[in-house]
Amino acid sequence: MTDRKSILLKLDEKLYRRLKKDAEDKPFLSFNAFLNLALYQFDLDERSAKTKQISLKKDKK
Repeated sequence: MTDRKSILLKLDEKLYRRLKKDAEDKPFLSFNAFLNLALYQFDLDERSAKTKQISLKKDKK
């Protein structure tokens, strides 16, 4: 399970770098790139919140 998590984190990091590079390289697409980065960050925050909830539920049992 740890291996899967580390692979997902690496993929997330690569996606973030690609989105950030798009935002810097193509200023005419900057609004779309900015929106993608914002949605990506929101998704990450939501996933980490769910992970925390799951771990709290496991701790209570």
